[in-house]
Amino acid sequence: MNPEDEYLDILDWPTGQKTGGQVVRRVAHQEGVPHKAMHLWVYTWVEGQLRLLFQQRSFVKRNFPGQFGPTVGGHVAAGEGQEALVREAWEEIGLKVGLKEMTYLGYNPFHFSLPGGYEDFEWIEDWRCVSAQRLEDYRFRDGEVIGLAMVNPGDLIRAKGEAIAAQLFDGNSLSEVLIKPNQWVEGLFDSPIFGRLLKEE
Repeated sequence: MNPEDEYLDILDWPTGQKTGGQVVRRVAHQEGVPHKAMHLWVYTWVEGQLRLLFQQRSFVKRNFPGQFGPTVGGHVAAGEGQEALVREAWEEIGLKVGLKEMTYLGYNPFHFSLPGGYEDFEWIEDWRCVSAQRLEDYRFRDGEVIGLAMVNPGDLIRAKGEAIAAQLFDGNSLSEVLIKPNQWVEGLFDSPIFGRLLKEE
C-alpha cells in the first residue's frame, strides 16, 4: 500500500489526544489535520564516549530532502502504538530493537508548512535507545534514509550555529564530514526534548 493512503488517528491539536476519528495521511497533509508521529534517537558508545546518530534523509523526500534529522522517524498508523518504532527502526536503518529497550523522552507538538499546500501538524512522541551495532553495519532498507551521521552530543551545544564534525556512513563507506547549520531538519533543536538528548541517562 502507498504510505500516503494509510489511515492515521486524528488528534486534538491543543492536547495531542485522540479524537476518535481517522484521516488518510495524504488528506492530513493537505488539510492540516493533526496526527501522531514518533522519533527514536539511537546512541552508541565509542571508546567510552556517548555518540548520537542522525539519519540523512533521501533527496527524493518532499520534506527536508537530504537533511539530517532524528535517527528513526515515522507516522503512527491508526490504532498503532510504540510498536510503530520497532517497525520503522528495522525498515529505515536495519536496527532490531525491543519495546523494553527504549526510554521515553516526551510528547510535543510540531508544525511546518511547505509550498504547494502541505501543512503538517504533528504531535511527536520521542524515545531513545542505546545500540551496540557498529555504524557501518546499519542497512537502509526502504530507501527513505541514505546515511547515518555519528556526532558527539556535546558538540551540538558548543558549535552554536557552526558546522559540526561527524562520521558519516552512506551505506557503503565511512567518511569524516562537517554538517552545516542549514543541513539540519528545520526546528530540530527547538524541541523541548533537546536538552535530554545531550544527557547520559
